[in-house]
Amino acid sequence: MAALRPRLEANGFETRVVAIGRGREWFRVLRRTGAWRASDVLVFQQVKLLAGERAFVGRFCNRWVLDVDDAIMFRRPRQPGDDTSTAGWRQRRFQAMAGQCRFVVAGSQSLAETIDDANTHLAVFPTPVDLGAYPPAPLPDRSVIRLAWIGLASNLRYLQELASVLDRLGADGVRFEVRVISDLLPDLRGVP
Repeated sequence: MAALRPRLEANGFETRVVAIGRGREWFRVLRRTGAWRASDVLVFQQVKLLAGERAFVGRFCNRWVLDVDDAIMFRRPRQPGDDTSTAGWRQRRFQAMAGQCRFVVAGSQSLAETIDDANTHLAVFPTPVDLGAYPPAPLPDRSVIRLAWIGLASNLRYLQELASVLDRLGADGVRFEVRVISDLLPDLRGVP
């Protein structure tokens, strides 16, 4: 939704970002009472309010939009390769949140299909990336392919899951090097 903010403001809308944050679920909405009261429309991103929280916030502003660009109806696996949690309570909470919104924006068609039953006022807006801002760089002549990975230490496990693939590439005679940009270096034994 950040990409829409300049357009909204250029058309006379005042926008304000309010982070609900983590912590005890009831306190997160109580702390923001002033923001709910001052708003004409609330756009929730990645949020699934409890029934009581929805009722409380709805007393101050009942025009809601839900922005879904990740599968927030599932819990992220604890480790790569683990199954996602499809707990019924999580599904019901998501469906109730989507159902209370006047409009839902999905970041992909597959996300839209999970929302369809809860809210028919639905649009698919793929997450925008301005490709013009990133023109392709000409590739230099190299005898070694350079792979780069950028991420936080908490996500290094995803790169480490690729170690066996990288090992096979090397065994097949592909000459490459891996450059890692992170706050911690991964353990990729045998990978250049």
